[in-house]
Amino acid sequence: MIEHSEELESFFEKLSSEEWPRLMYAFGELHQFVASRKKGGKKIDAQSVKFRSNRFAYAMAWKEPQTFAKKVFLNNFRHYSDELKYTPVEIFRQRQAIACAISNDVPWMEALEILRSTRSGVGFVYFESELPEQIREIVINNPKDYPVVIWDKAQSDIASSLAKEIKSVASIAKKEKWFTR
Repeated sequence: MIEHSEELESFFEKLSSEEWPRLMYAFGELHQFVASRKKGGKKIDAQSVKFRSNRFAYAMAWKEPQTFAKKVFLNNFRHYSDELKYTPVEIFRQRQAIACAISNDVPWMEALEILRSTRSGVGFVYFESELPEQIREIVINNPKDYPVVIWDKAQSDIASSLAKEIKSVASIAKKEKWFTR
C-alpha cells in the first residue's frame, strides 16, 4: 500500500462519511484473510513515510500497528478533531494516548484531555502500568469526564496501592510479640 500512497490518499479523502467506515470494515476482513496466508514481506522504514491523508494514515496504522500506530497517532491524530465521529478512530486515539503517555511521548495531562474528548468512543483500553497518582485522582474525582474503563483502572490502581500498605494482623502480632510468653 505504501508504494501507492499518493493515489490511495486521494481515493481515501474522496470517500463520503458513510463509505469510509464501510471500506475500513472491508479492509479489516481483507487484512485478516491476507495475514492468515502471509509468509513474510518487505520491511518498511516507518520514519521515512509521510502521510498527507488522515484516513490513509489510519488505514496504515490499523493494517500495520507495530510499524505505524505510534507514528500515525503522534503526527496525524494527536491534535485531531474527528469530523466523522468514527468510533474506531476515537478508540485508536484513546489507546495511543495511553501508550504514548506510558512511554513519555505525550504528557499525561494531554493524554487525559484526549480521553475526555473521545469519551463517546468507549473502547477497551488495557494496560498494565499504573496510572500516576495525580492522574488517578483527577479521573476518580471527575468520573463523568472519562471513559468508564479509565475510571475503573484508576479505582483499581488506588485499591492496589492501598492494599500494598496494609499489613496483616499476623505480621503485626509477630512484630509486637502479642503472643509471646
